[in-house]
Parts: sequence; C-alpha cells; structure tokens
Amino acid sequence: NTPLLEILRLRYADDVPFNIQQLYLIESFFPQFNPWLLTDHSLYEIMESDYQIKIVKTVQVVTTGSVQKPVGTLKGSYPYALLHTTSTIYSSTGDIVEYQQNDI
Repeated sequence: NTPLLEILRLRYADDVPFNIQQLYLIESFFPQFNPWLLTDHSLYEIMESDYQIKIVKTVQVVTTGSVQKPVGTLKGSYPYALLHTTSTIYSSTGDIVEYQQNDI
C-alpha cells in the first residue's frame, strides 16, 4: 500500500508519437514532484539533481503482443505490431524508486 505518483506520457521521436509510457514513482522519494518538468528534462536528470537519487539498476522485461485500443488509435489502423516493456528501477540504496510500462 505504498503511495505512488502515476504519470502517463505520450513520447515523441522526430515529432511523431511512438510510445505511451506509464510511470509509477514512489511518492515518499519525490515530495512536491512537478511532472511538467518532464517536458524538457529527463526523469533521471530530475532524480539526480532535485532528489539526489542515483539509478544503478534496471530490470526490464520486453514482450510482443496485439495492439490495444488506445495504442491502436494513436498509431493508426489495426493490426499494429506492439512491444510492451515493464521496468523496475533501483537506486544506489537498493530501493525501488520507479516502475514503468511502455507500449511502443
């Protein structure tokens, strides 16, 4: 029952949407977090500079699957190839500080 911050991001490459990202941050590690900073700063830059959290390990699982409606609407007509990733991110203290899911 750990309180989380949930952030849903639409990521772009060369002005083309390519990724729907769901971020879950442990709220106690990020007091007064401003998600709007992510428009022009990387999350890991914010973690290190504003919260003194250094990322040392990421455990990632990549799977393929069928397109889900929100992603299909974003990417165009069905069917569409999809990669789904889940990542658990650990700090230098061994704490889990972030969990994320990506539909690419």
